[in-house]
Amino acid sequence: MRMRSETRYYESIAASLESLLRSELRNNDIEMEWRIGEFSKGLREISKKWGSKEVRILAEKCSELNLDIFFVARKKPNNNICLLILEVKAVGAVGLSDFSQLVGYMMVSGAQLGLLVNVDGRMSSRLGDVLGDYLELTNIVRLVGDKRIEHKIGVFYFDTATRRFRYSSRGPILNVPKLAEMIKEIIG
Repeated sequence: MRMRSETRYYESIAASLESLLRSELRNNDIEMEWRIGEFSKGLREISKKWGSKEVRILAEKCSELNLDIFFVARKKPNNNICLLILEVKAVGAVGLSDFSQLVGYMMVSGAQLGLLVNVDGRMSSRLGDVLGDYLELTNIVRLVGDKRIEHKIGVFYFDTATRRFRYSSRGPILNVPKLAEMIKEIIG
């Protein structure tokens, strides 16, 4: 089976983001883990490692999704969970179909946060225009039963030469400090 070119960057992207987030969060009460691949399997692994009933329940009720990268964060005393999905592409310019794929994964998984990450690339002008004109596409609010769920999305770029992220000005997740702030808000 031929590997997609972006898969070789997954570990580097996840490790870089984890390091930046840990630096921003600087809180011993916050646990964070990331995984590559099948969502429910990764959640079961994290649940076992943490001894977390909340993560186990999430793993039991979630659909099978093969995700590029996902993070789970929780605050130890209250066990509130934050899910972050990264959809990684290695194309000249990410477009609306790439963005839509991330939105679909977020809806199915219930992830509160999502990043579309392009490796050594940019965002298409069409996607930039759409996200600029329709701000609600990067801050989706929906009701599931009587529960209000928010999904916030950002577009980042990963530079393989410097191993650093660059940021677009699209969406509420403007940079890593803002992402860390959102994680803190979600987990309390």
